[in-house]
Amino acid sequence: MMPYIVGFATLCAIGAAFGTVVAKAAQRFGSRTIAACWLIASFALGSVWAFQAVRLQRALGRGPERASAPGLYALFIVTALVVLSAPAFGVWRRHRGATPMLTYPHMLAASAGWTIVGFVLATLIAALLDIAGVNFLPIH
Repeated sequence: MMPYIVGFATLCAIGAAFGTVVAKAAQRFGSRTIAACWLIASFALGSVWAFQAVRLQRALGRGPERASAPGLYALFIVTALVVLSAPAFGVWRRHRGATPMLTYPHMLAASAGWTIVGFVLATLIAALLDIAGVNFLPIH
């Protein structure tokens, strides 16, 4: 149970840092920066997740014949895109509105909250795909 809590807290911390950095970048460079940062951060985060999963599989003695490494990369990158889309949307909404910029603690909390929303959205998508019988896991 503890690794799941630590993983969830780490995901919230990553989302909070992402939202804070993107908000400051959008404030300085404009709203187009939000989409660019979202794509770059999602690709990087998904690649790190997939690299760790492939490394763990190989350490356990399961070679590439059991799981598709490109499929794992695609799965994790798309998952990161969905999870980080919520904090990116929150930043975009604040940036486009006439509301004043939030303080750092409020920005961190709001981005962590939006990350939880993104995590729930990704989980719901995975559950719906599973219920529909779609084989979305790249494991043979």
